[in-house]
Amino acid sequence: MRLQTCQNGEINSGYDLALIIIDQCTKVFFNRSISVDQRPKVVDMFASAIGNIMNGQNLAYEHFWKVTKQVSQIYRFNDPGDEAIEKAQSLLDISPEGELLQAVKYVIGDLHAMLKVQEQQHRLETSAQNTIDFADSVACDLDDRITKLNDLRDSAETAEKALNELLGLKQQQSSVVQSRVSALETFRQGRSIMLFTIITIIFLPLSFGASAFVPISVGTIAISFTLAFSSFTRSVISLVWTKFLTSTGMYGLSDRFNIDSYHLTRMRNDITSKWRNKATTEIKLRKADSERRQYAKKLAKMKEKNEKNILDKRSVPPGAV
Repeated sequence: MRLQTCQNGEINSGYDLALIIIDQCTKVFFNRSISVDQRPKVVDMFASAIGNIMNGQNLAYEHFWKVTKQVSQIYRFNDPGDEAIEKAQSLLDISPEGELLQAVKYVIGDLHAMLKVQEQQHRLETSAQNTIDFADSVACDLDDRITKLNDLRDSAETAEKALNELLGLKQQQSSVVQSRVSALETFRQGRSIMLFTIITIIFLPLSFGASAFVPISVGTIAISFTLAFSSFTRSVISLVWTKFLTSTGMYGLSDRFNIDSYHLTRMRNDITSKWRNKATTEIKLRKADSERRQYAKKLAKMKEKNEKNILDKRSVPPGAV
């Protein structure tokens, strides 16, 4: 079709024909107005692929911040339990981001190869500008195509950078979650050990009277291990205790007497501040009393020394000196 529309004098040599062939070969994937056959629209395909990758990246960011916020809200409680661990499991899975990163690397590699080909053709047509008349227009078209490919590559590299940052954030958040889980497990084990110690101290004197029955240490160990490693048992005990407090009215004692954690903390701070001030005052008084005693002893010694000197002077005869 391009040869049919050639004007007279446009093809004067084999070089002119070669430039026309190169121009048509490079234009085949960039001319969006021609769609008479089944030729793939490469630029549109790359743009669509990059758009899908960036959409998946945005969804991954939204999911990451949503899960992070949920985990933070759960950890505001004293005993978050296994719910926070289940929520944080998605932070340990990097498969979606890994697939997106792999896809964007493929896109960047293909764009890089196409740019290399376009740059080689551009150098060839630039070298023919002095000898062929329409080489300038062909070189300008190649500049536009290289610019389009560079824009696509920049978009793909931006998506790649964002995915790498997201993977870094997930790794950091996973480390934080693992630290919290380790601290929680340490706290639970310490609480179980403390409970085991208390139960042992309480029931040890009774073990002498229960020697004929099943050893009481077996029950103590069973209770301790059940409370330590069974979240269901802890949840049941917590529910029973909460039901007991709310049904007996003990839960409302703080509201009835207008006592809450803030007032208790303030009362504790006031009392401890008074005790510290009192202790500081007593220390200062004892220190001042000790200094007064030392000063009085020093004055007494000086007075005694002066009196002794006066007596020595009086005991000397008048003409002895």
